[in-house]
Amino acid sequence: MVWYNKATIRHFPYTLRKIHKRSVFPMKKILAVLLSTLTVASLAITASAEVPAAAYPASGTAIPDGSVCIKGELIGNETGWGGSATAGRAAAFDGDTATFFDPLGTGDGFCGMDAGKPYILTKVAIHPRDAQLARFYGATIQGSNDGEEWTDIWMSLDEATEWTWHEVEADEFDESGVAYRYYRYYNMLSHGDVAEVEFYGYPEDGVVDAFPAGDTTATEATATEETTAAAETTAVEVPEMEAPVLDYPSMDVMANSGAGYATLEEAAASIGKTAVTGTTFVTGSNGNNNEGSENLWDNDTATKFCTAEFPTQSLAMYANPITVDGIIMATANDNSTYNNRSPFEWAIYVSGDGENWTAIAYGDDTFFEETDFTYYAAALSAPVEGVKYVYFQSEGALSGTFQMSEVVLTGTAGEAAPATTETEAPAAETEATVETEATVETEAPETTAEETVEAPAETTEAPQTFDMGVIAAAAAVVSAAGYAISKKRR
Repeated sequence: MVWYNKATIRHFPYTLRKIHKRSVFPMKKILAVLLSTLTVASLAITASAEVPAAAYPASGTAIPDGSVCIKGELIGNETGWGGSATAGRAAAFDGDTATFFDPLGTGDGFCGMDAGKPYILTKVAIHPRDAQLARFYGATIQGSNDGEEWTDIWMSLDEATEWTWHEVEADEFDESGVAYRYYRYYNMLSHGDVAEVEFYGYPEDGVVDAFPAGDTTATEATATEETTAAAETTAVEVPEMEAPVLDYPSMDVMANSGAGYATLEEAAASIGKTAVTGTTFVTGSNGNNNEGSENLWDNDTATKFCTAEFPTQSLAMYANPITVDGIIMATANDNSTYNNRSPFEWAIYVSGDGENWTAIAYGDDTFFEETDFTYYAAALSAPVEGVKYVYFQSEGALSGTFQMSEVVLTGTAGEAAPATTETEAPAAETEATVETEATVETEAPETTAEETVEAPAETTEAPQTFDMGVIAAAAAVVSAAGYAISKKRR
């Protein structure tokens, strides 16, 4: 174990506060390198099946375009000051600003996340601990790809002045545009307490994987072995088409499976189905700022479709046709605070060609409860095959503002059709099937004849989501107090 003079280390950084931040930028980096070497080199990364709580994230911060809330397995100290489990890493990712991560001491412990693969960080939201605002001084965000060597991304040289969220944008980062698998909150200059930390960014490979649900097992005989069927994730050509305005079907109002669920996996298991993710947004109506209709299909309840423009419309497509046997929808971040934002009339339609539409579900706001980040599910009376497009339409909400976070279909992911040399006859229009009995206790919805809209215009190739470059690694050696220090990817 390396020992150092805490008084000396704590005194020196405080002199930096009297100097303009820009002028101490190189000194800050040097100091961080020296200090991190003294106590961090021996800190091994510890991960488990523990994941952020369902209430995470809770800040409601505006998410940068193309980014998602980064979720994964937690890393760092499982317990905090005095061996307290309530003060461990999980407290910083539970969506509750009243709880807090409290490390063992200055520079002794951290809390963070293993994203599972490299992400490029675009924003961080941090909420300091109540009554310990001074401990925001020295707060540092670091990234790593091996859990051993860490690179500073951002550091605070100021104490917090308010018990509120602090949002750090990418233009404030000391280093940006570099992808890391691991991200952590760490402090070498003060004790390092923190109430909440939220990481935002986009994956280096451009594919947002399903949020890991931890070590869960099916407890009901109806639960499926797989909870999520990944649809084709490769780039697909997105047609230029308008969202249709369809008549609402003459169907009974659909009821949910009887409860709300914190995860997509739990919701799918409640109806004994498999969620099919991997949709590509095509078109839809406008939303508020970054809360557009595309957010209904991103598999992230931290984003939402919020609008006062009616009707609300959102259309997405699958790379290959799927078979549909159920629906899942989720509330947004603050439905419990702002009531009557769930749709008072809505319908979900599917199509194999983007022209002929079949209604598979119809309902009202009774499908939801006034909850946050909660999934609700229902099974169809009969599966519908050959589904290439899915379309959500709503007349709005009783409050005048509509919001939802997710729409997901359940069923079986399709495979690419084999290449043919002969032109086949056009497929017959999809017809609704109602002969099969409902698979849940709720009243089975009746499917109706499809509605027809104009054929899609000529297709255009979807742009690549990300244009990644290869970052070459460089090494630098810093010598201090007889210790050799190396920093990765500076």
